[in-house]
Amino acid sequence: MSPIDQTETLKALNEVARERERPGKGLRLASVRVSPGTYFAAASVLTFVSALLLRSERDLLALIAVAVAWLGIPILALTDRIEFDGQVLIRRGPGSFLLRLIAGKHKVLSLPDVEKVDTQAVRTLRRGGRVRYRYRTVIVGKNTELALLPAVADTGKWCDNSFHLSTRINLIYAVWTA
Repeated sequence: MSPIDQTETLKALNEVARERERPGKGLRLASVRVSPGTYFAAASVLTFVSALLLRSERDLLALIAVAVAWLGIPILALTDRIEFDGQVLIRRGPGSFLLRLIAGKHKVLSLPDVEKVDTQAVRTLRRGGRVRYRYRTVIVGKNTELALLPAVADTGKWCDNSFHLSTRINLIYAVWTA
């Protein structure tokens, strides 16, 4: 094999390797739940409104409000997720779709737009005196803030798949401070 053929073969192999490493369109590397705090607050407010409706003798509206607060909102909270495809962080789920319809906001954050990643470990006590850690991560950038609350089982997968995200952020920080 001549040196020219070897060079062309190596270039072709390099391109194939790059294509394999690059995630395909629509492929998700990691997916975690959104922090349910806003959903809990909305359910609490709707429950209070239903109590006010019940006091003013509007029973049917109060029943509808309680049903939405206790059945609809938890379903929205459980199905709202943030997905990472290697290039973009995007919020998906019925709650995100409703927010997009009502307010016209769509939470999408590409890697170059990330300004800050903040992770907090919260210690919780379980039955039997066992200690369990929950991790809450907030990613901020370009007028968008995404709060992640991965399940303990998903935390390792999320960290493994989004490791190069933090590597790029550290590289940007090193260039910025140099």
